[in-house]
Amino acid sequence: MEKHPCFIHCRVPQIKTSEGKFELVAVPWARPDSRFSWAFEAQIMQQIATGTQFDKIAGSIQKDFNVITRIFNGWLHTAYKNSVLDNTLDSLGIDEIIHPVTGHHITVTVDLKNEYVIRVTPYANQRAIQDLYEYLKQKNISSLQIQQVTGPLSPDFAKHIKQYFPQASYCVDRFYVIQALNIALNHTRKKEKGHTKKLTENQDLFLMNHSLLSDEQKVTLLDLTTKFPNVGHAYKIKEAFDQLWEQSSQQEIQKFLNTWCQPLLKSPALAPFQKLAKMLISHQKQILTVRTYPINLNTLEKVHAEILHALSRTKGLKNIENVSHMIYFHCGKLTMPYPVSE
Repeated sequence: MEKHPCFIHCRVPQIKTSEGKFELVAVPWARPDSRFSWAFEAQIMQQIATGTQFDKIAGSIQKDFNVITRIFNGWLHTAYKNSVLDNTLDSLGIDEIIHPVTGHHITVTVDLKNEYVIRVTPYANQRAIQDLYEYLKQKNISSLQIQQVTGPLSPDFAKHIKQYFPQASYCVDRFYVIQALNIALNHTRKKEKGHTKKLTENQDLFLMNHSLLSDEQKVTLLDLTTKFPNVGHAYKIKEAFDQLWEQSSQQEIQKFLNTWCQPLLKSPALAPFQKLAKMLISHQKQILTVRTYPINLNTLEKVHAEILHALSRTKGLKNIENVSHMIYFHCGKLTMPYPVSE
């Protein structure tokens, strides 16, 4: 007997609860409280996964933008709620990010061993660490099993980590040290007298690793550092700091830090680097642990790049929940419970 598709059209009934609220009756072909089928929502989620912007998806199906965000948030909320953490979790990376469009301050926590995001919170400093502590407790992860935390150059961060994770040693992450070096160099460049358009146009050359520059870029960089001696001197100081990561012991790291920082403390002409040298000396204890850290130094930097890519997908998503869900979607290694069509 030949098969024919059959479509049954019906209105899903509503019921009135004892609290006086109206709710749709649950149906087997759709998510609770959704007006779309599992298959339809799965197609929407797969389009989001391929990089299609929310507004384009909304336009293609002639639905409101908010319909797409509700579908997206519904699935992400379920997936994140049901996510299971590694019960051997002992190493955390903490990343502080400012959303480039909304200006939201976001603190992201990464499982450094498995290299994925486990927590996103719109708080900073102590409040963010407290939120992380409560979340791990909810997931049956004892704060006492956390042995190592790496994070930003923040005066209070090590103190707060010790308060909530008493067994953990705190290490300033290499990413934040490199970021601070680049900021100091950029401030020096901006203060240069005779600031030219060419110096501004090629500012990225000063921030890139010299070994990654093309021959043409190296020639341009040499020309600029020759014409602007202060910038050239600052660039050499920044590049010299890379040797710190090659030191094999805490004693060597401490010796290198002192050698690098002491001349800068006596150089008011390079005020941004003088300020940075004071900051590094104050965080010397957290930097010295970098070689005793078993985690790959590039891990947080790698995940940070993935987070920035996820944030580039948040066009039109101003709500912090939407932004957080986009980070989880791309960087959280979540198992999405919707059916995937073959």
